[in-house]
Amino acid sequence: MSILLRKTNKQTSSLKSLRSTQQKQKLPQVSKYRYTSKKFHPLKTEPDYINDCVKFFTIRTLQGIDNNIDNNQDCIFYSTNYNDNEDQYLFGICDGHGPDGHLVSNYVAHQYKRKLRISLFFGDHQSQNIKLMNQCTLDIEKEMQFNDEFNLMLSGTTLIAIFINGDKIICQNIGNSKAVFFSKSLQQWQHKELSQDHKLSHNQECFRILKSGGQIRQLRNEFTNKKQGPYYVFLQDQNIPQLYTTRSLGDSIGKKIGITAESGFQTFQIKQEGFLIIGTCGLWDVMSYQDIMAQLDQVRLITQQKQIEELANSILNYCKRKWETYYNNNEVVKIEDISFILIYLS
Repeated sequence: MSILLRKTNKQTSSLKSLRSTQQKQKLPQVSKYRYTSKKFHPLKTEPDYINDCVKFFTIRTLQGIDNNIDNNQDCIFYSTNYNDNEDQYLFGICDGHGPDGHLVSNYVAHQYKRKLRISLFFGDHQSQNIKLMNQCTLDIEKEMQFNDEFNLMLSGTTLIAIFINGDKIICQNIGNSKAVFFSKSLQQWQHKELSQDHKLSHNQECFRILKSGGQIRQLRNEFTNKKQGPYYVFLQDQNIPQLYTTRSLGDSIGKKIGITAESGFQTFQIKQEGFLIIGTCGLWDVMSYQDIMAQLDQVRLITQQKQIEELANSILNYCKRKWETYYNNNEVVKIEDISFILIYLS
């Protein structure tokens, strides 16, 4: 089964009306998200074949709130029975940003799946597959420059992809999305990061931006004029490109100030049961590992698809409430799109 989900839905008029009222009152409030999983995810996400590792998985996405963007710019993709091999799976998320971010994320997701399908090795060839996955994104980055369907000056996308081959995992990441494996040992939850998110909290990423002439600063609240929220990347003394991530595909202007499309890779072997969560910054920016573990504690044993669906809803709703709290308390000026893939491995 091969699926790619594209989100281009508009924010509802009620949300726009709500936002307009908030601006007049100078008191932002949000009480409702546009929940899109039923509309864009009608097919079951139970694996076509049950192998030794992947048992169940499901996906969720939720549009955030941004004055300048009317689309959910995340694009989730996955393939079961990859390359006609029942032990191979591909999962990934492209998190677009900028005016044409939804177009860029959709393009990258399609191209990435197509190129990898005809090139990956069967069997235990992790080093060769890492080279192929890296070359795939480099080729896409070059080819996008000649595509006239979108403008890459201020638009781009991050990418995180998980290739599961038997009990072995390769994680490729460009940007600030992240994959984490949660497992339980002696009644205690443990976590293993399968990727390093590329953002300004990492010194090496920050140093590269500054060395390239970029500027790092916070946004100002439109009501109070106070600096708040996360730090972004800008051109010197300009308000562009305002990037939250330090690596991405696209973003032509950002490439001049240290934004790179270089991939990070990690490998992992599945040795025990647990949950793999692949999520965008909309999930990880407000959800700590302790928050995730508290949600996982609600389920003792996954034996049915219904259970993982309920668990995913619980995680999504908790994440939504945390964003609403920050937004209503004026601690953030926008709400990120939330997207994640929840996989039960054994």
